[in-house]
Amino acid sequence: MPILRPAHIAESLQPVMLSACPRPASANTSTLPINTSSPEGHCGVTRLSAKSAFNRQPWPSTVTAPRARQDEAFVSRKSAETLTVGFARNTRESSQDMGRNVLSPCRPVAPRACGDAMQIDPTTVPPREIYHRMVSMIVPRPIAWVSTISGAGVANIAPFSFFTGVTSHPPTLVFCVGNKRGGIPKDTAANILENEEFVVNVVPYDFTDAMVQTSAPYPADVDEFDSASVPTTPSSRVAPPRVEGVPISIECRLHQCVPIEVTPGRITSRMIIGRIELIHLDDEILDASGAIDPARLDLVSRLGGQSYARIGERFEVPRPTL
Repeated sequence: MPILRPAHIAESLQPVMLSACPRPASANTSTLPINTSSPEGHCGVTRLSAKSAFNRQPWPSTVTAPRARQDEAFVSRKSAETLTVGFARNTRESSQDMGRNVLSPCRPVAPRACGDAMQIDPTTVPPREIYHRMVSMIVPRPIAWVSTISGAGVANIAPFSFFTGVTSHPPTLVFCVGNKRGGIPKDTAANILENEEFVVNVVPYDFTDAMVQTSAPYPADVDEFDSASVPTTPSSRVAPPRVEGVPISIECRLHQCVPIEVTPGRITSRMIIGRIELIHLDDEILDASGAIDPARLDLVSRLGGQSYARIGERFEVPRPTL
């Protein structure tokens, strides 16, 4: 893949124009709409032409899945190497157009030379731009498909990719949950804070469609398991159900919730640390020694934009001894 140095980046960015919408797209450009309910307002990004330096870069085989929109017709297209998950209004988008060249909707980020690297000061650009940079840099990310239950007994399931393990003693994991628009906690966080129980399910390739569907902003009184046709099976030690058919499910109780504040009292996200109570492993993913075989897992991971990836080539490197 060619490396874009600052001079090339600056040259490539010259055709990009950012302004208030509506703005007609020219014959050589396309306009990427920005959500009109975003705090930045109704703005658009006129992206580079298909002949630009950005679009000339080759892209690896990935899974591309636009975020689900409630009550829209669900469609999917599968091939040997890719999976495109879409909805009626997204079917005209190509996988090469999804999740690319996403800039701040209201102002460009100009590169600054420092050797061969671009520098971005997070205090000078909108949080939306920093988010897109972070999810494109921190890759691949495993997906925690988290099931919870509300105080009213309504089951909820949603995917989160800011997710990892913490320690084995005590066995804990962590995932992060942002807020809904308007600053209120998402249903997953609200349910965990109320009942202190949840299940982390992994996402194999065959469940990609259903997982993306559960990312839709359903109301709190809607059961996403039913709405997205996700099969369930009872958990053993916690109330929220598990996803039936996935190779790994991890039953957890809340160990600690760490609020992330942008200013005192203004919480923008929460780190949910769960203490692992019970792990369910499908025998089909285990090798002869009882170890988990990554190839048999066939999990999907999150990339930037609307792209996902499967486990590809693997290799081993022995750890050094001193």
